[in-house]
Amino acid sequence: MLRLCELTDVSEAGMMPVEMLSQVDVCGYEERSLGYNRVYTARGAGSDAERVVRIWPTRYAKTNGYAVDEDGTQWRIDVVQRVTNDDGLPVLDLTLVHLDTLYEVVV
Repeated sequence: MLRLCELTDVSEAGMMPVEMLSQVDVCGYEERSLGYNRVYTARGAGSDAERVVRIWPTRYAKTNGYAVDEDGTQWRIDVVQRVTNDDGLPVLDLTLVHLDTLYEVVV
């Protein structure tokens, strides 16, 4: 399962910001191959695409959003691509970049 999250400030008013990942959706996913074209396009844009997953459409999958997989690895969503699967159904391919700064996840 892949948890889609957004970065939120959970500090009290007037206090130093405390950013955490707040879960907004949970979805199943399928690993996709990370093609050379996608890797070079990402590098040209200053990003290091590391993983592509396919999920069912959800309004919570957004560019610069966040995702956490089942082993707790945190990812930034670099690209959301609307495509159709082999059955002709709409799906989303998410290009993910590993986060260097980890956040606490609030479920």
